[in-house]
Amino acid sequence: MTTVNVILILSIALLLWSRIRGLKDWDPCFRFSNLYFLGIIIQPIAIWTVEAFRKRNLLTAVSMVTIWYTLSQFTRMGIYMPLYYAAYTFISAPESYWWPLNREVPIQHADSMIWAVMIGYTLPTIILFVPWKDPFTLQNIEACWQLSPMLVPLLCTIFAYFHPFQRSKVAQQPRKANEIPPDIEPLRRLYVVTGILGVLFHEKTLGEGVKFMFLIDVWALEVATYVWSCQAVWDLKRVGRSDADIPKTAALIAVSTVVLGPGATLCAVWHWRETQLAKTSFATAPT
Repeated sequence: MTTVNVILILSIALLLWSRIRGLKDWDPCFRFSNLYFLGIIIQPIAIWTVEAFRKRNLLTAVSMVTIWYTLSQFTRMGIYMPLYYAAYTFISAPESYWWPLNREVPIQHADSMIWAVMIGYTLPTIILFVPWKDPFTLQNIEACWQLSPMLVPLLCTIFAYFHPFQRSKVAQQPRKANEIPPDIEPLRRLYVVTGILGVLFHEKTLGEGVKFMFLIDVWALEVATYVWSCQAVWDLKRVGRSDADIPKTAALIAVSTVVLGPGATLCAVWHWRETQLAKTSFATAPT
């Protein structure tokens, strides 16, 4: 066994031990840091899943979201989240990436995402923080929770398979230029719900959550998410989809990150971004 493998195994063991320690209330500080850190991951998981199923990202590194979740979950989110954002930046660099026809998320997947995120990750995370008295029960729940992010795209695919065929068929029919794409409403709902969860986790645990075990991961996550949010606005301006003032927007995103949390801010940016792309996508399309 190489030194690198030994270090990796020890790091994973330390991460799991610290989570279980915090969850058992041996140290309330760890519990707060766990709650904060796991709570602000819900929003990136939701948005990564959206981008994985978006037509323009098919057959790219962004679509392999299960691999990203696995790497992030079993090593460190603070390492692979910035790498994901870097991969997204590289893939989205060409202007052809932003062509209107590739913006949409299939309606059956868009409708299923909120259920996949809530059942696949949010519910297991809530169960994780139930005050279990039996340490073996807690360890088993922790082991199952480790797989929860990877369940989100799987559940989304399963739910989409059973999506009513009539809606899917209607969604595939040609639309008029001024007609709102059918995926916009469920995606907005996903951003709003997960954004509210981000605010709740941020406000409840901010005082303790950034002080202890996951300080490096928290800062890496928050800085990377802030940069990606700013880039989302800059990309729209770069390709002529928005006239936003970049410095003012960057400052507003920074304030929102501190006040509302990085997850809620990311959802707000994606809600606005989805709307902008939908408007510009079909504003000049032929009728």
